[in-house]
Amino acid sequence: MSEIIGISFPLFALIALGFFAHRRHLVNDETPAVLITFVYYFLLPPFLFMKIIDADVNQGLDIHILLAYYLAVGIIFFISYTSSYRMYSHDRKIVAIRSIASIAANTGYLGLPIVVLAYGNQAIIPGVAIVLLDNLIVLVGGSLLLEAAGSHGVRWRKVAMESLAKIVRNPLIVSIVLGMLYVLLVGVIPNPIRILGKTMADATLPCALFALGATLAQRRTAGHSSV
Repeated sequence: MSEIIGISFPLFALIALGFFAHRRHLVNDETPAVLITFVYYFLLPPFLFMKIIDADVNQGLDIHILLAYYLAVGIIFFISYTSSYRMYSHDRKIVAIRSIASIAANTGYLGLPIVVLAYGNQAIIPGVAIVLLDNLIVLVGGSLLLEAAGSHGVRWRKVAMESLAKIVRNPLIVSIVLGMLYVLLVGVIPNPIRILGKTMADATLPCALFALGATLAQRRTAGHSSV
């Protein structure tokens, strides 16, 4: 129990700090968006790159972790799709959007840093695999599902290629690929670059959670129950 509290307390404390900072007008409405952009483009890529370099490549990937995760994803998608279809059968796009949203987990932005904090470097390989697969499932699969739900002719090839192009330009995917290539081709990272990378990686989770808290304070859910 103490271990769970030890991990969860700083996470919720950082979210609370962001929440109250916005409520007390210590940060303005633009701050959360700026922080999220900073984390996504400038902190998460070094975090992923450094973690991949530090990962034990001999550990391998436990397929049971992926099976358990995507079994849960499949169940959630099925429940969301069937319940949405009952309520919005007249509009297939709403059904598709609600179904995709139910499985669009924040694995890259928050999930992986939190899991690594809790379980250490042993969580890196399965975490990175889930980030890669989630991008394929949500971006490609979601785009195809929305296309199929549209009233016009289905352009499977065009939609799939556009979705794959977005994945290739994704900074998280780029950093993962670069990290893997660096491990295979170089292996050793110069100390000054390691220190810079570690400094940026260590700032990832605090900034991400603070931004989340500020965003929660900024957003209002009233009047959006039908979305």
